[in-house]
Amino acid sequence: MIKSNIKYILMHILNKINYIIFFLRLKFNSKPEDIKIVIGSSAHKVGFRNINYKGWLMTDLPWFDIQDLNKMLKFFSNKKASIILAEHVFEHLDIEEGYKAIKNLKQILCKNGKIRLAVPDGYHSNQDYITMVKPHGSGGAEHKILYNYKSIKQIFDKDFEIRYLEYFDERKNFIYNDWQNDYESGYIKRSRHTDYRNDENTINYSSLIIDAILKN
Repeated sequence: MIKSNIKYILMHILNKINYIIFFLRLKFNSKPEDIKIVIGSSAHKVGFRNINYKGWLMTDLPWFDIQDLNKMLKFFSNKKASIILAEHVFEHLDIEEGYKAIKNLKQILCKNGKIRLAVPDGYHSNQDYITMVKPHGSGGAEHKILYNYKSIKQIFDKDFEIRYLEYFDERKNFIYNDWQNDYESGYIKRSRHTDYRNDENTINYSSLIIDAILKN
């Protein structure tokens, strides 16, 4: 109990610190055309070793809520983001919430900007993976939906061009389109070639990964 309380306090302090950092870095950003943000990551992403988010602005609840446009516009009333990165966030929202979140993010995204999105893949070939990531699964107690490459399109409107980076199709074939998984473009940890659970021949854990480009 004591350890849990200490962890909660530390996470709360970290969240406050990241809020201040986010606010100041955004306010004094010297490259307004190159604002890159990570959604829902300022606290738990700290645990991801060897990930360099230098140059990215980290966000988290409750002060940055993609379900609440007013909270977002508090920071982006006169600025736009060029890249928005959301790794394993949207499975925590249902379809309607996901559509609303994308609609809100659209308001702070510049034209030709992109949302790089990764979610658990509902067509994954590994059944143990599906059991883990599905709603109320062994590793997805807070997950509300399990997307596949077809259903993910439902949360985007016609103003977005969807580019599929990697995913499984309904025949359990793994599709990989050559893409840049780096710190400049938006790093996805849970992908075919970066997740530690995979080897050269076996894909135990990967994500459905897309770039959604705002064309209009």
